[in-house]
Amino acid sequence: MKHLKIYNKQDILSLTRIRRFETKVGERLNTIFDADQLVKSIEGSASRYVLFGIPEDLGAKGNFGTGGADTLWIPFLQSFFNLQSNDFFDGNEVLILGHFDFGERDAEMTFAMTKLIDETALRSYASALNLRPPQELMLSPLDYALKIALRKFSNQRMSVAKSVRQSSWSNTSFDVLPISAIFVRPVGDQCNLSCSYCYQSDFRGGKTKRMSLEILRSVLEAAAKLPYRPLSIAWHGGEPLLAGKEFFRRAIHLLSEYFPKSGEIKNSIQTSGVLLDDEWLDIFQEGGFAVGVSLDGPRDLHDMFRRTRAGKGTFDILVPIIERIHSRGLSLNAICVVGERHRSQAESVFRFFSELGIKHCNLQPEFGSLSSGHASHVSAEMFSDFVCDFWDCWKSSRNASMRVRFFDNFLVEVLGGKGEDCVFSGECSRLVAISENGELRPCSRPIRDYEAMGKVTAENASFRNAAAVRFRAEDLASQQRAKDCRFFTMCHQGCPQHRTDADGLQVVMGSNVYCGCVNESGQGYNSIWTHMLRDVEALLSRNASPAEDDALFVESQTTPSI
Repeated sequence: MKHLKIYNKQDILSLTRIRRFETKVGERLNTIFDADQLVKSIEGSASRYVLFGIPEDLGAKGNFGTGGADTLWIPFLQSFFNLQSNDFFDGNEVLILGHFDFGERDAEMTFAMTKLIDETALRSYASALNLRPPQELMLSPLDYALKIALRKFSNQRMSVAKSVRQSSWSNTSFDVLPISAIFVRPVGDQCNLSCSYCYQSDFRGGKTKRMSLEILRSVLEAAAKLPYRPLSIAWHGGEPLLAGKEFFRRAIHLLSEYFPKSGEIKNSIQTSGVLLDDEWLDIFQEGGFAVGVSLDGPRDLHDMFRRTRAGKGTFDILVPIIERIHSRGLSLNAICVVGERHRSQAESVFRFFSELGIKHCNLQPEFGSLSSGHASHVSAEMFSDFVCDFWDCWKSSRNASMRVRFFDNFLVEVLGGKGEDCVFSGECSRLVAISENGELRPCSRPIRDYEAMGKVTAENASFRNAAAVRFRAEDLASQQRAKDCRFFTMCHQGCPQHRTDADGLQVVMGSNVYCGCVNESGQGYNSIWTHMLRDVEALLSRNASPAEDDALFVESQTTPSI
């Protein structure tokens, strides 16, 4: 019975939408009282029926039919649990046991090489690469990025067995995953700018409400009890700097109180950048914060949508601040939000980033939600074209020092490792966001139906509840839409915020507008992966040479530290 996932009452209630003056079947169902005494618990139950699931589609596939039946168990449960309890069927006569989970848990298989690239060619290439000079400027951007990816993959393989032994979850588990990152939103959605494409544009007005130190203390106290280290704490918004300098000074003091050991946490802040000055930079340097700013390219592209409340562009304010950050030696990441205005502009953006000295950047699709709940976003074709063009500019340049998170994530994933970008991890339950009033939500990005998931207070300093379990279940069910895609393990149907239903409403269980395997255009992430994979295969083919050592899994002593 090692594959049997046994449900408890919280599991059932997490999929049950409780309504006042109504009783749902999910509220009346029974569960076993002792998982260690399974048979005894079932025999001792007063229920007439035992219900359990075996999610599978072997028969359909064996008869050359279309698979997918294995994805219907959780949607069935949601429908069943939310039936109205009545005199003919009140739910109490059923014991819900659980389901069989045959998801792969073997450590070696978890990080096995993907079938996307030839393993022999990769081993030969890795061996040849370790013989070349380590200086980044003597390697092409793709060579250097792949070298870094190989090192990360090697480190993951060495640690995966230990992590799997210490944890009972897998990415097919019904349970939420252990938290590894927290978004702290000290002023919630409030912002001092008026960017027309912002997904939080409906929340810009009104008086700024700042997180109290009592709530912040409760958040950090709960965070300190989490086992994951280093724990990522991202200060986000809206515009988090509106909380004020004194707030962040006190926050840094509290961080040192709850996380006294070096390396326990990784602090970062995402800001528009326009409020930054030397005093702010002193604060972030003291706290060891990495700084992320929004920069959409040269002046004409950036100022088109990133404007002040008075309608003025922010480019001329931001660029001198970026130069000052560079002079201070602070870690800086630039996020470029790609919209329709970026059509045929990839070369211009890449050249501008290079000239400005940007060393770390990422590319994100423009995606917003209208007040009606409908999504407003850049097309999958446009985003795909821009990313592919940016990749071509990057790999053909001599700027090997520029790290593009989108590309780095792809290279680690194509090896069979785990990238660092939450968008493609398939593990959103590892994240949690806390707003200024202590309200929980799955992410700093707004996700319909999950704007409020309970509160963190001094009396209840917990990040987990029934809503979090339900979000995890819906996310997993949605991922299964794309499970037959060649690139599924690299994408997992992307960010839940980017999913919509047939009417264009944002919904976790919908189809991702940027996944070509499920959208109408057939383009998107799959087009990007195919484009980049072609270049990786060509690189391996050109550089492969006979090698006797197992260089792929040996971290070179000369690998640059990043």
